[in-house]
Amino acid sequence: MATEAEYRRALDTGAAFRRAVLSLRYDQSNDAVIFETPWGERTAGRRSIEPLRNVPPDMMRKAYVSAVGIHIDELDIDINSAGLLLVLFPDLRPELSNSF
Repeated sequence: MATEAEYRRALDTGAAFRRAVLSLRYDQSNDAVIFETPWGERTAGRRSIEPLRNVPPDMMRKAYVSAVGIHIDELDIDINSAGLLLVLFPDLRPELSNSF
């Protein structure tokens, strides 16, 4: 059984958690993924994201965001959103510390 202190610590940790990616959309004309984050909009070329490199445009429209990742169910793609942003945008490292 958890102690009161452990319970409080878990609540505090959960309260500090921030989703790294709030939403995303695919811009087919530029072959880019646009991430809406708590720190503003960020854009990356689809081909610069290794797990999405070979995903056809029609499948990119099926990508969605959960609390922890980016998913395309039909292709069994699950990407940790905080980890992805860290690789694509290293300047976000301080902000991402509460997103893992």
